[in-house]
Amino acid sequence: MAARAAQTAAAKLREELLAKKNAATPAGPFARAAPTSSAADELLDLWAGVEHEIDTLEKLHDATGLTIEQWSELPSGSASSVAEARELAEGVDQELGKLRGLLVRLERALKIARRLPDVAEHVETIRGFVEGWRKDAEADKQNLLVAARAVIPREAREGGATGVGMAEIPLPVQVERALADAHVQRERRSDEIAALKMLPSADERKSVAARLLAAIDDEVRLQKELEARVKQALDGAREAGAPPSPELKNAADQLRGWGHGVAYERSRVAPLTA
Repeated sequence: MAARAAQTAAAKLREELLAKKNAATPAGPFARAAPTSSAADELLDLWAGVEHEIDTLEKLHDATGLTIEQWSELPSGSASSVAEARELAEGVDQELGKLRGLLVRLERALKIARRLPDVAEHVETIRGFVEGWRKDAEADKQNLLVAARAVIPREAREGGATGVGMAEIPLPVQVERALADAHVQRERRSDEIAALKMLPSADERKSVAARLLAAIDDEVRLQKELEARVKQALDGAREAGAPPSPELKNAADQLRGWGHGVAYERSRVAPLTA
C-alpha cells in the first residue's frame, strides 16, 4: 500500500538524516562538511512536519478505508448506500487536499535534498509513493461519486446502438481535477524555469524553454476549453430561468484565476525561446 510505504520510507530517511548530521565535521576553518550539515539540519526541520503529516494522513486513510469496506456491504443503490457514499466522497476529497499539500512540501524537501549526497533519490521515492497514494484516493473518490449518483449516467450511442455503462463526470468536478493536476505540474516546472538562465549555452536554454512552453500551451488550451464549457453551462442555466449552481459559479472563478496564473507563467518562458 502506497500510504504505508510512504510512512516507512519517511521514518527511514529521518534516521539517515540524523546519522548524516551526527557524522558531519564541526564548523571551523577546515569544515568541508559544513554545507552538508547545514542542509541536513534544514531538511530535518522540514522533515519533522512531513513525517507527522504522513503519519496523520495514513491514520485518516486507514479509517476511511475501513469505513468504505463497511459501506460496500450496504445494498447497492439503496438510499443509505447513496447517502453514505456522498459523505465518504467528501472525506476522501479532504484527504486529497491534504495529499496535494504534502506533495508541495515534498517538492520543497527535494530542493534541499539535492545538496545532500544520496538523499534526493530517497525523497523522490517517497514523493512517488505519495503520488501513487493520491491517485488511489482519486480513484476512490470517483467510484464514490458514481455510487452517490453525483456522476450522471448517460446512454452511449454508437452505430445506432444504445450502450450502457458510460458516465459523465460533473463539470465542476472536472475543473477541480484539472486544477489539481495543473498545480502539481506548475510546481514541477517552476524549478526548471528558475534554472533556465543558468544553463551554459543559448541553444540549451532555447530547447528547454521550448519544451516548457509546449507544456504551458497545452495547459492554456485545457483552461480555455473548460472555461468555455463552464460559460456555456452558466448561460444555459440563465436562459432556462434557473439559478446557476454555486459549484458551477465557483468553477468559473477558479478558472479565471487559473487563466491569469498560466498566462503569467507563459510570459516568463516565451521570451526565452526567441
